[in-house]
Amino acid sequence: MPGGERSQQLLDSAYSFCCFGCCLQLDNWAHDRKPRKEITLVKVIFDLGGEHEIALKRGYEAFYNDNPHTYLSKVASFEDDDTVLPLQAAHLYAWLTSRAYNNKPSENQALDIIRRDGHATY
Repeated sequence: MPGGERSQQLLDSAYSFCCFGCCLQLDNWAHDRKPRKEITLVKVIFDLGGEHEIALKRGYEAFYNDNPHTYLSKVASFEDDDTVLPLQAAHLYAWLTSRAYNNKPSENQALDIIRRDGHATY
């Protein structure tokens, strides 16, 4: 894995592992679209005050700060999900996805609508 031992903190919890996986997918998405290099890097925002915030911040910066091939910001931002609407949407999508994987069919319809109408990929 790029970053070697310095990136180990990205995998120290299920939350960090999921965040790292999302960052890799986002970076791959940007690479697939081959944006111009002069564009602003994608701002990565995580939930402020989580129990894994410090380890996630250190791991993210260790992995992305020295990565010349990324389209993601070199430093992650931590913001309050009560005031940042995209974090609220991410929480809802994560919750619906977890319910779907845990066989809660009543939430599957909402997830299907988001995937179809919101153009989510998975």
